[in-house]
Amino acid sequence: MHSFETFAMSVEPWTTKYRPRTSKDVAGNKTAVEKLRDWVESWSKGRPSKAAVLLYGPAGVGKTSVTEALARERGWDLVEINASDKRSGDILAKVAGLASTQSTLFSKGRLILLDEVDGINLRADQGAVATILQIIKDTQYPLILTANDLWDPKTRPLREACLQIELKRLGVRDGLPLLRNILNQEGVKANDDALRLMLDRDRGDIRSILNDMQLLSSRHRSLTVDDVDLLSGRDRTESIFEVLRVIFNSRTVASARRALSISDVDQEMLFQWIFENAPYQIPKPKELEEAMSALAQSDLYFGRIKRTQSWHLLSYALDLMTAGVAVA
Repeated sequence: MHSFETFAMSVEPWTTKYRPRTSKDVAGNKTAVEKLRDWVESWSKGRPSKAAVLLYGPAGVGKTSVTEALARERGWDLVEINASDKRSGDILAKVAGLASTQSTLFSKGRLILLDEVDGINLRADQGAVATILQIIKDTQYPLILTANDLWDPKTRPLREACLQIELKRLGVRDGLPLLRNILNQEGVKANDDALRLMLDRDRGDIRSILNDMQLLSSRHRSLTVDDVDLLSGRDRTESIFEVLRVIFNSRTVASARRALSISDVDQEMLFQWIFENAPYQIPKPKELEEAMSALAQSDLYFGRIKRTQSWHLLSYALDLMTAGVAVA
């Protein structure tokens, strides 16, 4: 493995390292964040007229991060559920109980996050939207829903029941100071033209920007326009960090296979990334054993393909190293 790849794997992902600790640390979207903060604070005076917020905007703008920051700065428990999970019906029923339970004198506050409500599969779980509407009606705690697409037909009943707050992509005015500060802390030199190009190329998607900056700067601790141009030909294929996130967080075979279509590294290199990160991403010993077994079988297929040129076996190797790990 090349030195810059080894370096990138040995450090904490910047998307985690520089996640905002408080809502005031969030870059950009000042008005929207203040509106969200005011709504959360209004709960101290009793249940507001809108008991839920629908926080919407493109992927990577910080919807989940700002919600986590709001809970953290208040010392509240965060109950975080992905509404698009295939088991959402059962999980939402449990959330309903948590939301409707009155807090005790000594208990901490609670903030409930239903992530990706526009990803609900109505065919698999027809009652999910109705359950969410009932949770909104009964909740005794602040409830934040997130969506990438406000106008998805599935979210129409939720739009009417929620206070709508939009988070926009990070612009140059707020983005340049943020990126300069991060690179200064990392000891990486960069010119503003390179940073402007990166903001434009990644369309203000802060998650993609941080992933790309970390990968590029690990090569020689500097960042130039030429470096950013190396990414231009990828047509926004995802960085390796995002690919790994997809694999280790997938709950279905189809979702895990998607990682192959968004990866810009070759298949054997991707195998190495998965193999070396699996022990850190899969904490349960039994699940890790199953994942490593799938990787071992995948490695056997790759070896046979090299020896015999039996390329018809490639699909088995790829499925084992992605879907096999995801469903372990």
